[in-house]
Amino acid sequence: MKKALTLLLLVSISLFAEDVSVKPAGEGTEESPYLFDCLENFFWLRQQTSEMDPNVPVYCKQIKDIDASATQQGGDYAWSDINFSKNNLFIYDGQGYNIEGLEPNENGALFGTGYMQLKNIRIKGAEDKKTCALTKTLRSSDGKNGLLENCHIKGLLGSSAALAHNVQGYDVKISGCIVEAEMEGIKQEGALISVFGAGKNSVIKNTCFKGKIKTVSSPRVSGFIYRLESNLKLEDCYADFEVDNTEEGKSNVAGFLYMISSFSDTNIVSVNAEHCYVTGKTNNTYPQSRAFFSKVEDNFKISVKDCYYNETLNLTDDYATLKTDEEMKQQATYENWDFNNVWEIKEGESLPKLRAEKEYPGVNIKYKGKGSCAKINDVITIEDGSEKDSLIISPLPDTPCQVKKILAPNGLKKLRVDGNLEELLIEGPIGSILINGGNLGKEGEGYAVIFSGDKTKVQVKTAKNKATKELQGGNVRGNLLCGTQNEEGEITSYGQIKKFNVLGGNLENGKLTTGKLEGFKVKAKNGKGGEIINFEIEEKQ
Repeated sequence: MKKALTLLLLVSISLFAEDVSVKPAGEGTEESPYLFDCLENFFWLRQQTSEMDPNVPVYCKQIKDIDASATQQGGDYAWSDINFSKNNLFIYDGQGYNIEGLEPNENGALFGTGYMQLKNIRIKGAEDKKTCALTKTLRSSDGKNGLLENCHIKGLLGSSAALAHNVQGYDVKISGCIVEAEMEGIKQEGALISVFGAGKNSVIKNTCFKGKIKTVSSPRVSGFIYRLESNLKLEDCYADFEVDNTEEGKSNVAGFLYMISSFSDTNIVSVNAEHCYVTGKTNNTYPQSRAFFSKVEDNFKISVKDCYYNETLNLTDDYATLKTDEEMKQQATYENWDFNNVWEIKEGESLPKLRAEKEYPGVNIKYKGKGSCAKINDVITIEDGSEKDSLIISPLPDTPCQVKKILAPNGLKKLRVDGNLEELLIEGPIGSILINGGNLGKEGEGYAVIFSGDKTKVQVKTAKNKATKELQGGNVRGNLLCGTQNEEGEITSYGQIKKFNVLGGNLENGKLTTGKLEGFKVKAKNGKGGEIINFEIEEKQ
């Protein structure tokens, strides 16, 4: 009788439990990845992991911002980590879209344990609510190399490391990851990673932690990694944190690595750090606390080059160079640092910041002007700018240029895009447009490209792909307008183009409408392009 009642209870629960899973579009292949556009897609993924083929990678892409606030209510939407028990390679590209309001179980993560390559993920916690870490255990091996690339986490974290509790294997790459968070209840932890045991060419670069660490009961904490057990290279990284010891007792603190301890007494491993710094505030620390590396065993080799720490830390260090807060705000302090592509600094006002902090994954944005330049998803908008501003957009190495649309209401002096640009709207005057190694415009109704100017210079040309050595881009497609439109889409004025050159590409399936066109050229390059295919030029003088 008791067994019958138990069975009846289980059946009743299953009947009332709601299956909130929704299968995403796509097939999960590289050519046709699963396309995630809602929270329910993640619940579906969790159901599938036990059935996955260990020899077949699974590909996913996020195609819009996802509201995950339903997890805050628990019940059918209660969140737990997604684990990949079949050891297949899992690839998820967030494409810069947000996952907002995801509240996990205690110290939970978006993904649990597995061989993973996670790119362009944005996790944003709800106000006054805990948000989740990225992974629990990131594994890596030949053919299944672990990767965390251009992932951003912002919010209130519990006592778990933001990027991964554990990293295992070898050849792990962590690049362009930005964590801006407040951590609480910390006893023994690294802000980014708890235990890093992945050696053999593993690297962390272009990555930072910014925030506050609230500790308890004589803690041992680090701004990056708590315990390192294998080779690691740190390049172009920084930690900016405040340690708040909420209980009596001193803290053991390290800026990057708290404990460096080999898994073998005979195994000599190395740590190399270049172009890194630590800043922030600490108090009531033990004497062994250090700005960079704290407890280092004898069988480790440490190499530190062009690395610095701020006097505000009230710490010492055996490897990096101490600088005053004023010196830390001067570019001349940072010898051999790349302030053209990796770092930027407001001279005399603030410490260096990584360009990856404000830029969309895969893209370097260089804006010169007095306005503000922001990117949301694949759209760049310049507010309060002027016709004296300049904007240069280029992809990071080995990534496509992920910009589709540029909005500059007050005009630009110069625009350069090293890659494709589908849509352009510049209501003020523009001096020159250069599309280098990409295509301009897209086929369809209406004008994909709209700009105005008195004597604008436009050039679209091919460029050599660094990997394949082949020429790419250089085509102009769809409808272009040199002029202005009102809200109803009516053309209210026409501009003038001084020259319009297409080098190595074609003019295809569209129309160029302008007030006047002084110079025009479509030319082949190395036997490529030079054709006008179903394209019209209309002058409205």
